[in-house]
Amino acid sequence: MKLRNALQGKQPGPPGTLSRPVRLIQHSVSPEPKAGRLRRLLGLDEQGQSMVEFAFLLPVLLMIVTGICAFGLTLSSDLSLTSAIGTGGQAFLETMHTTSPGDACATAYSAVIGAAPTLNPNGISLYFNFNDGAGWIQENSCATETSTLTALMGSSTPAEVGMRATYPCSLGIYGTKFASQCQVQAFINEKIN
Repeated sequence: MKLRNALQGKQPGPPGTLSRPVRLIQHSVSPEPKAGRLRRLLGLDEQGQSMVEFAFLLPVLLMIVTGICAFGLTLSSDLSLTSAIGTGGQAFLETMHTTSPGDACATAYSAVIGAAPTLNPNGISLYFNFNDGAGWIQENSCATETSTLTALMGSSTPAEVGMRATYPCSLGIYGTKFASQCQVQAFINEKIN
């Protein structure tokens, strides 16, 4: 009877009482599957997987961000140069009838440099091209065209002056140049009355 009670989970009480059930505390520990144990032993656990993927993608992401920044700087140089050439053209027209041609050119060059403070002044090249009514004269710097400019200023026919400014740009990312002869250019044509 004791054996049967023990198998049924009953414990005999004091004489004259009913037997009461006994709660057996069982700890259920399921064994680790063989595949999971093998993955853990071989280091195939997924805990560091996202870090490894990020380490592979980080250089690519940095190159993309750096490329965007380099392109943004080149675009900024282009906008600054375009604005500056407009200012230089206005300064040239304002001073060409009151000063000598060389001074008008120097004033225009100073105005271009002053209007583009973010650009290196040594990198800005300014070229002039004059139209005397018969056609455009070959483009040169202002110093070599003073005689032509003097003749244009004394003529009664309308003439034009064209200005072109160039500035070198760098489209390189981590030592790799994507455009070896990169130059930002801006043009303006003004009528001389």
